[in-house]
Amino acid sequence: PEMSINPLWILALLVIVGFLLSRVSTNKPKVASIYSASDTAGGYCVPPDATLKTYDPTPCELISVAGPVQVYSHSINGLKLSELLTGGNVALGVPGIGEEGVTVRPFKEQLASDPSEIIVVGAGMVDCFFTDISLLAYMELVDEAVGCIHDARKIPVIRGYHQFIETPLMTSAVLARRELFNRTLQKYCESMKVEFLDCASVEFNGAEDLAPDLLHPSAEYHKRLAVFIAGRLAQI
Repeated sequence: PEMSINPLWILALLVIVGFLLSRVSTNKPKVASIYSASDTAGGYCVPPDATLKTYDPTPCELISVAGPVQVYSHSINGLKLSELLTGGNVALGVPGIGEEGVTVRPFKEQLASDPSEIIVVGAGMVDCFFTDISLLAYMELVDEAVGCIHDARKIPVIRGYHQFIETPLMTSAVLARRELFNRTLQKYCESMKVEFLDCASVEFNGAEDLAPDLLHPSAEYHKRLAVFIAGRLAQI
């Protein structure tokens, strides 16, 4: 006699297969890209030598090691948020061997070819510290960057400012500006339901946590920042 197949068995099998496929999709490793400046490019100097050096491992490599999210760097030392958005010359970029200058592709163009689902934007500390951009104009840049990420159907994340100390370059006025811009960034992210990386909350021990140039994070400070960022990205 011919064997009959119970339709309920087929339905049960389809449900099981669907569940297993959903688990595979859900457990797919998350990937992130970071677009920023030296905070994730890893540049620093050892005065009086002005030659730009780079930490090894880089900050992005540290983040990848510290957490489950694989992170790729699109960061350039000296990159302004305004330059990232429009593309072109990076005014404070340091050329490599055989290069006459540093350029960047427009943000929308980079996003179009970026496979990462999570996009972290360093939010323009260079704009804040080394230009006279107004807070309003700055936040318009941030909002434009977030809009570009949404348009690309990706998840936007804003990297807040880490800590600094007062120096001849980072004057009290610059530090006050840093505090204002960072606080406004955080409030913007809260109101827009955008993930904010509160890097200022990471332990900071003053000058000992800075590179010899007293501007960029030290290797140890980068490690603590990386652990924090990796943990936050894992929650997204």
